[in-house]
This record gives sequence, structure tokens and C-alpha cells, in this order.
Amino acid sequence: MTFRAILIGLIGAVIIATGGYYVGQVSRLNRFVCGQFPIIVYGPLVLAALLINPFLSVIRSRRRRLRPAELCVIIAATLAACSIPSNGLLRYFTRIVIMPLHLNEVQVGWKEKELLKDVPPAMLVNQGRFEPTAPQDEKLVRGFVAGLGKQNQAIGVEQVPWAQWSQTLAFWGVLILLFAAASVALALIVHPQWSKRERLRYPIAVFADSMLGSDESQPQPIYRQRWFWLALGLVFAYHLVNGLYVWWPDQLIRIPLRFDFSALTSKYKYLRHGWGAMTMGRPTIWPTAVALAFFLARDVTFSVGISQPLATVLGAFLLDMGLSRPEDFITGGTFQWQRAASCLALALMLLYLGRRYYSVVLSQALTFRRRGSEAEGYSVWACRVLLVSLAALVIVLCFWAELSFPLALAFVLLAMLAYLAVARITAEFGMFYVQIVWLPVAVLFGLFGGKALGPSGLITLGLLSTVFVTQPEESLMTFVLIGLKIGEGRRLSPGKAGGVAAIGFVLALAAALPFAVWVDYSYGGCISGWWDSSGISSLTFRALQQTKDELRLTGELAKSRTMDGTDRLLSARPNSAFLWSAGLGFAAVLVTYVLRLRYTWWPIHPIMFLVWETWASAVFFHSFLLAWVLQVLITRFGTHEVHRAAKHAMVGIIAGELLGGMLWMCVGGAHFAATGVRPPYYNIFPY
Repeated sequence: MTFRAILIGLIGAVIIATGGYYVGQVSRLNRFVCGQFPIIVYGPLVLAALLINPFLSVIRSRRRRLRPAELCVIIAATLAACSIPSNGLLRYFTRIVIMPLHLNEVQVGWKEKELLKDVPPAMLVNQGRFEPTAPQDEKLVRGFVAGLGKQNQAIGVEQVPWAQWSQTLAFWGVLILLFAAASVALALIVHPQWSKRERLRYPIAVFADSMLGSDESQPQPIYRQRWFWLALGLVFAYHLVNGLYVWWPDQLIRIPLRFDFSALTSKYKYLRHGWGAMTMGRPTIWPTAVALAFFLARDVTFSVGISQPLATVLGAFLLDMGLSRPEDFITGGTFQWQRAASCLALALMLLYLGRRYYSVVLSQALTFRRRGSEAEGYSVWACRVLLVSLAALVIVLCFWAELSFPLALAFVLLAMLAYLAVARITAEFGMFYVQIVWLPVAVLFGLFGGKALGPSGLITLGLLSTVFVTQPEESLMTFVLIGLKIGEGRRLSPGKAGGVAAIGFVLALAAALPFAVWVDYSYGGCISGWWDSSGISSLTFRALQQTKDELRLTGELAKSRTMDGTDRLLSARPNSAFLWSAGLGFAAVLVTYVLRLRYTWWPIHPIMFLVWETWASAVFFHSFLLAWVLQVLITRFGTHEVHRAAKHAMVGIIAGELLGGMLWMCVGGAHFAATGVRPPYYNIFPY
């Protein structure tokens, strides 16, 4: 590692965390980060590989070229920061902790049922207190909702009511850092097992490795392949034409990759249920999804391709039979509970497959004795950090958030389970935007019931879940794992790469948290739409309102408030729908995993059950089916040269998409900077 690379990486991390939030909330341009394939990281990588480094070589400035190992360091730091500005944290965080104070004044029944009194004071701004007649409180809440800046101008930093935010930022900041430490540590623990022993493909890392080049002056062979350049040129031209159409739709044409067969699918009722109803008859081909899926095993590609059609038919059948429970983000539903149990089954299978390695790591971490070389030194230290972080998280939740020990422990383990599942899907599937769509609070509500959780437990778990696990696809663990794999190909020690990622995350978080609060008070925290501002903030309180009504009707509300941890365990009443949904989800993964290990011909990959019946699966399954068809045709009829050319073309497709996205991102940013008017929205991905 060089000082230059570390400095560039850390500066880039701060820019991504702060600039990404501003772009997503104020200018409303293409997001810097959305999913596990952030254009703000991989786009500049393509530019550096294809333009910047070759230019420096031509002018004989080879010493100024960024070597592949240096680029790996930069990628590790900037990827870690990608977990901050968007879905991973800041898209929802500030609104979740302050909007309930505003909604308490405008939502019917909130004040009457005293919903805010069930929230631990540290979890909401100003300890959950709001007096509309007090000028300071008025500025605190109304200033956030509408913005304090005049004529869309930023305000001074001193105008933000920092005193009323301080305790909340301290509480959540501690939790964020502890979860970050646990995430980085868990990534360092599982990476040797997944990469070296199980040999997972990490498709995103495969692309990055293709673009990095070598330390010598000779370019990487991929740059000399005509199929790479042909695919890059065609895809870039496609985005150039379609981008121009977005700006001037009356004068130009666009090239469609979306097709409409809804007239056919609408005739079958089993194809009109759930997320699949949106896309089943309207397939859209996403080139990057096809290209990344091409690098996967065929059973993986096939499983993702058929996941959403199967889920759509199954969901419609369960609905007809009266066996499907209505989906609720906080209290759970049939597919949410099923996916959560499937994630648990996957984690247990992963633990079983790596039992020897993980037992050695844990033993050496606890005993401080090194036995042989089966466990890497950084993994052993990471295990210690993980154990300390998890214990600290439970302690903070018990004493600062007033959560009972069983619920605190369960939430921490479920949150880490969600991060682990998404990281595994990304490493094995290569889906650059994956969703599992279940919250720890929904699992615990189905397992314990409203009475055992209690009003305070429900609202605390709901707020924790919506902040940390609403969309775990952009979790820190996933980005760190990809960075470790990319660095591994250039002999960058995982311990060093993990350290750079951790430092980059801490610096980016320290800059982005206060910056986000300042941006919201300057321009208004509700300019990004109903879901971001009020929708996500009100979900937990609506569930709380309903649960309190039910407990009040049965006369159990007072008792539910006073139970301790043991009483809550003894009072647990699992929902019958939860038991059969979770049981089937758990069994499905175990059975398919065993069959896959036992029989080489088995066509279904168990991770299918983790991602089906989600928006991401509904959007991308057509692309994975197309990739599977291409794999089958090339394997059966193509030669070795054809297969190699296809791989080069797939890398070119991804590079062309990134360059097209970077072009219109820069054009839109320049237009907004010059005119202050938001430009037409054009993005290369479906979000």
C-alpha cells in the first residue's frame, strides 16, 4: 500500500458519503450508490483503466500511473463508504428519528394513544419531546420538514439545532460503529472460507479484476480483445441514444429493451399476484445483469431465473387456499417469514460446511493459542472483534435502549444474519441489486406475539430494524467482502484491506452524519417523496397503534408493559402462520442444499428461496433466464474460443454500461450546477 493510494481512497470515501447523500436528496440526480454495484466506484475504475492510465503511459509518466494494487486500496476504502449515503443508512435514518415528532401532531390517534411515550428517549430527537408552541421545538421539527434555507439556499452550520440532536446522534452513532465493527470482522472471518475453500466466484470482483490490468507496462489482455471493444461500443451507443431521447423525447427515438406481453399473461390469474404481476408480462433486459450472471454456475443462473415465476404462482395458490397472511413490513407475512427462515437455514449450512475452519478460528480467538496455520491471523483477531462488538451491542440495547436481554440478543443476531445472507448472495449469485425483504422485528413479532414483545419492545425493535435492516443490500459487510476479493487478486492482504475499509468507513461516517442533518435543515427533509419522509417513519408506529388496541381490548396492555425478560419468553405465543411459513422456508433450503451437494445433476440452488417474491427478483429474473439460455447454447454448440470471446464481450457490456451511466451523470450534474434545475432522470439500472 502507498500513501498516495490511501489518501485518494479516504478522500474518495468522504466524497461518496457526503456527495452521494446530496445527490440523492437534493439534486435528485442518478444515485451514486444503489445496490452492490455502485457506479461511483466502478465507473471511475473503468475510466482509470481505459483512459487515464494509458494516457499517462503515452506521455511517459508511468510513475504517476495508479498501479493495480493501488487501485485495490482505493476500491476497498470507497466501497466501505458506499454503505452510508443511500439505502444502507442515511436515506432513512434522519427521518426515522425526527419525523415521528411531526407525525404525532398530524396523524389521527397518535397523541390520544400516547405512542411516543413508548419510545426510549435516546432513540428520537430531543428525547421524543415536542411542544409546537415552543420556538426552539418549532424550529427543530418544522425546520426539518420544510427547510430553513430561503429560495433553495443552504443555511449556516450554526443554524442547525445541534443541541437537540446531540443525544440521538450519540446513541445511534455508537450502534452504527459497533455494527460496522462486527460487519468488517465477520467479513474477514468468512472470506478465507468462501474464497479459498469454497471457491465462490464473486462475479463483481471478476469484472473489477478484468479491468485492473497488471503492474507491468503491458496492458491486460482484455484490452486487446475485439469482442470487448465491440460490446463496449454497442452498449455505450445504446445509452447515448436513449439518454438523448430522455432529454429531447419529441425529436429523437429510443432503443427499447422492454417488451409488453401483458395481454397474454393477464388471462391467467396465477400470474397476477405479488411482485410478479408488475413484470411477468413486461420483461426488461438489463445488460449488466445478463453479463454478471454469465459468470455464474448454470444452476445458480437457472434458479434465479425461475424464482419469481414460481413465487408468483405459489403466492396466488396460497391466496386462493386462504393460507397466505397479508404482508406487513413490521409484523410480518408469509413470504417474509419464509425468507427469514431460509436465511437461517443457509447460515447453518454455511456453518456446517466450514465447521472445521470456524472452530479453529473460534478456539484460537478464545484461547490465544495458535495451532498450525489453518486459520489466518487476521481472521482470529477479527473473531475477537466480532465477539466484543456483539456483546457491546447487546449491552447498549439493554441499558441505553431499555430492551430486555432476550430481545436485544435476538435482534443483534437477526441483523447480522441479514447482512450475512446478502453478502453470500452477492458473492455466489452476483446479483448487483438483491433484496431479502424481512425485518428482525417481523420475525420476533411472529415468534413472540404482541403481548410478549410489549409496546416498548415492539417500537424499539421496529425503529432498530428500519434503521439497520430495511434494505441490507447496501450493508458494509457486502462491500468489504467484494473489496477483499478484488485485493486478493493483487496480493493485497485481507487484513490490510479490511483496515483501510474500516478507516474509510469511520471517516466517511464522521463527515456524512452531520452533513446529512445540515442538508435536511437547509433544503427540507421531506423533498424526497412520501416513502422516504413519512412512509418508513410511520410503519412501526402504525403497528404499535394496532397492537396496543388489541392488547387493550383483551385487558393485557398493563401486564405487557411490566414483564421482564423471562416473563416475555414464557409468554411467547408463536403465530401459526409464522410456524408453517418459517418451517417450510427452513426445510426448503436444507433439502435443496443437501440434494445439490449429493447429486451433481440437481438443477435448483437453495438461495432461490432467499430472494424470490421481492422487487429485485421480479425485475431481474428475465435477465437471468436470458443469461442461462446463453450459457446453455454456448456450452453445447460453441467452442472454447467462442466461450472466451463471450466472456470478453460480457466484460465489455458492463464497462459500456458504466461509461454510459457516468456520461449522463456528469451531464446532469453540470446542468444542475449551471441552472439549478433538476435534469431529466436517466439511469442504467432499474432504480
